[in-house]
Amino acid sequence: MVHVSLERGANGADKALNWANKEGFPWLTVMPGKMGETIFKDIKVQFVPTYVLVDKDGKELLRGEKEVFEKIKSLK
Repeated sequence: MVHVSLERGANGADKALNWANKEGFPWLTVMPGKMGETIFKDIKVQFVPTYVLVDKDGKELLRGEKEVFEKIKSLK
């Protein structure tokens, strides 16, 4: 899981990271301006939340909450 924050502004990154820590997110938080620097640069997000399953190279495999979580459950 990766949390992509939509927080903007001067302290946006700090706010997003503080919120994610408070919520106990165990996964990576990425700011939108940094997406281009990651393997997720080609993943398009138009609304929140967006669920996308990607492979190790960042290639999109599945999209949609139900589809992604069903696939994850089948991998156990």
